[in-house]
Amino acid sequence: MRSTYSCIVDESYGTTEIGGIAVNGTLFFGSEAKLVDVPELGYLNSDRPLPRGELWIKSPNAASGYYKDEANADNFDNGWVNTGDIVEYNALNRGVKIIDRRKNIFKLSQSEYVTPEKLESVFLKSSLVENCFVYGNSSRSYVLAVVVPSEEALRDWIEKTSQSELKNLSYPDLCKHPLVNATIMENLQKEGHLHGLRPYEIPKGIYLESEPFTPQNSCLTPNFKLKRPGLTKKYRSVLE
Repeated sequence: MRSTYSCIVDESYGTTEIGGIAVNGTLFFGSEAKLVDVPELGYLNSDRPLPRGELWIKSPNAASGYYKDEANADNFDNGWVNTGDIVEYNALNRGVKIIDRRKNIFKLSQSEYVTPEKLESVFLKSSLVENCFVYGNSSRSYVLAVVVPSEEALRDWIEKTSQSELKNLSYPDLCKHPLVNATIMENLQKEGHLHGLRPYEIPKGIYLESEPFTPQNSCLTPNFKLKRPGLTKKYRSVLE
């Protein structure tokens, strides 16, 4: 963008409750930051080389609370506001790096906590995966996933591996084919092992979706982040 439009491009970070928090990875002056340990996910102030935890901000621009909302007790505390983001924080240069999101975690039946964003970021490294939604709950000891395959990468794989029976299939039909499902499942397992995921973090089953995730079909937010309630509602019948 810098070269195309000949303009300055900055990366900003903020929330509705606080306003601007940081720009280009550096906290705004005038704001205070503290980290709260999240031991169930392994994020602690004692972590090295840099402390990690849930970021709370105190800022003169921050809201004092939600209107008649019980969530105030969990998100506002004497001027401090909970961002819900897990960060790595360098107090020397006020550097902040978002590494996780606490609010979307869920617990499996064996009491292990899972952060779906972390798993999705790993599985998206597979060239065959266009988008991915990881799902789990306390009734199972494993996770499942809805995967939107990359049609271009899928057809390249078909060509390179000489899968003649798949060449003339439409993209929706490819997503229903057992061989395609098994191949993408194998790719997810490979990426999971490569990036050190635990066995319960690697899906035991996947559903291949030919329809892209979009804000229009309630799968993405207007900011193009996964809309988990909408995805859960849409795919509950195939995931349960």
